[in-house]
Amino acid sequence: MRRSSLLQAISIPAIALSLMVVGNIARADVTVNFTDNAAFLFSNPNDSLALNGITKTLTLQYGVAKTTEITDYTFTVADSQLTNNSVEFDASRLLTLDGVSQTVAQTATIKITPPGDTATLTASSDYIFTLASGDEVQVTALGFSQDAYALGPFSGTQSATFTLLAVPEPAFYQLSGLIVMGGLGVLRMRRRK
Repeated sequence: MRRSSLLQAISIPAIALSLMVVGNIARADVTVNFTDNAAFLFSNPNDSLALNGITKTLTLQYGVAKTTEITDYTFTVADSQLTNNSVEFDASRLLTLDGVSQTVAQTATIKITPPGDTATLTASSDYIFTLASGDEVQVTALGFSQDAYALGPFSGTQSATFTLLAVPEPAFYQLSGLIVMGGLGVLRMRRRK
């Protein structure tokens, strides 16, 4: 009899905890507005790279990475003759998610060689945005490389990956504490007998 009461005491909180975990996973999607504030024009004597940020609305699911465009770019290539050089630029800029802004650090490079020119933007580190709702979104700005073997403008987009992180709710901590206290109470009762 004592063993079954102990199992009951442990199984009821365990069921409640599993229901709570399932409820946390099944939370509704979150819609966020973002703005990439990029507005750069980098020049290497004959070539230029223009970055222009995009404003968009995204719907994110918990734990699911979503990749979307954040910046339009134009790589303009002029006649560089036999020039052979490389110039690096700081392409850090503000990224705003639902009113929360962070500086996203990236580096741009324009490399000119006789056979062809290349514009490159490195990927950023991961950035965590904590929204007013308490939700956390991890953002990673992806890099790109645009090769050009002819004159003229070459256009494209830069993307970023957005991941809505599952943040435990306060009720989770309360229930966890209740389970621990209940387990300690059962152990105390068991030792008294």
